[in-house]
Amino acid sequence: MATRYTYATGVSFGGDVPTAEFDVRLSYSFIPGRAETPPTYDHGGSPAEPAMIEDIEVVKIDGKSRPWDRCDGYVSDDELADAILNQLGDIDAELIAHAVETDASMQTLGGLLRGCAA
Repeated sequence: MATRYTYATGVSFGGDVPTAEFDVRLSYSFIPGRAETPPTYDHGGSPAEPAMIEDIEVVKIDGKSRPWDRCDGYVSDDELADAILNQLGDIDAELIAHAVETDASMQTLGGLLRGCAA
């Protein structure tokens, strides 16, 4: 089952001397992996499944939701979002780590809240 997360990062264009820098917030779906299930008497087992990241999208740029109105009209919002995602490259490992860390934090918080209610 996929769960939706947000992740904040920065991106810059222009090499050593950036011509544009943005703080961006991404939204993405995380599907947790599954460890291998060994064979049993009545089941042949099942292979491991890796965690997956899907549907990454840019939801905010410099704290602002769409329309971003950046680049003086030379670049549309969709083109800018695509350029940002291309510039970030393959960040699936970072997003997986963020989702796992967020889940662990939420479980800890849930335990604390249950302790307060007792």
